[in-house]
Amino acid sequence: MSYIIVQSTDSKTSEERCEEISQALWTIQRPRSIRAQDDVTNKFCGCVTHSDGRSALTISSTDKIKPHASLDTAELFDSMPEYTTQKKTAVTTKLNSNHGVEINVGDILPTSFSYVSQSYMDGDGWFPSDI
Repeated sequence: MSYIIVQSTDSKTSEERCEEISQALWTIQRPRSIRAQDDVTNKFCGCVTHSDGRSALTISSTDKIKPHASLDTAELFDSMPEYTTQKKTAVTTKLNSNHGVEINVGDILPTSFSYVSQSYMDGDGWFPSDI
């Protein structure tokens, strides 16, 4: 299990950003235009929140995502200001070249995101144990 701790912005909390990123990733695999009312989720991955307000995506760089032919990258790029212009171009190319093919989600996330381990999260107090 790995995580990406997501920083807050001036306009959004860390938790709000995690929710938005998870939903934006889901739109790559299941665009809003094809969703049904009875879909059971609109998120790609989970989110955990520390008692200090920081939040993290529960995600691994090797988690698979299957880009849909009707995908739109606007929501993805809007949810993560960490994207550089160069990375946006690379991600757009990668997604458009792999419709219907599983790719590693780490290949399309901003390179500035850092993955941390379960043991790191435990040591940093993310999962306090109740005695």
